[in-house]
Amino acid sequence: MKATVISGLAFAATAAAAINSRRGYNSTNGTEITEAYATRMANSWIVNNRETQKARWYGRGAIYTGYESLIARTDDDELREWLRSRIDDLVVAEDGTIVGLDTKRYSLDDYRIGNNLLYWYEKTGEEKYKTGAGVIRSMINSHPRTPTGGFWHRSPTYPDQMWLDGIFMADSFYAYYTSVFDADNTTAWGKTLEKLRTLKRHC
Repeated sequence: MKATVISGLAFAATAAAAINSRRGYNSTNGTEITEAYATRMANSWIVNNRETQKARWYGRGAIYTGYESLIARTDDDELREWLRSRIDDLVVAEDGTIVGLDTKRYSLDDYRIGNNLLYWYEKTGEEKYKTGAGVIRSMINSHPRTPTGGFWHRSPTYPDQMWLDGIFMADSFYAYYTSVFDADNTTAWGKTLEKLRTLKRHC
């Protein structure tokens, strides 16, 4: 069961970081281009992105997961340092506090960045990332649920509503956290799978 859940949740991140090389020419100066598409896209986003959302916004978390996969393929230290600079102090403080997070406001959108904290914990072993991810994990314990046990997308805005992107926001983090810290917890795996089945039944 664990392998099925993890492989499904990892698909988007793997696809986002696909690397295809292309030989072409810069139309401006005629120089040859041999850089991989993914690397070109990653560098372009760094230079041209004008997103104004908060540092821990779920959209950024999704983009960062693509960067993590790209770094795994290229071992690009400069890209690695840039990515970490987007997390340290902007998302998580040295004491593990998640910057600006209201732990009394329950929104699945706020949980997505937890995946990126777990990534850095696995890479560095630094406690601040584990602590930050633990804050999000503890919020899941008290997150409002539907009668079938599914997460409300946001409380109190959407009572008893499960949204498909909740899988992407919360369930991916729940599964990742469980795999890192509590891999033998069959209850947690079962709850994650049941949420997916509930959504499938109603969609």
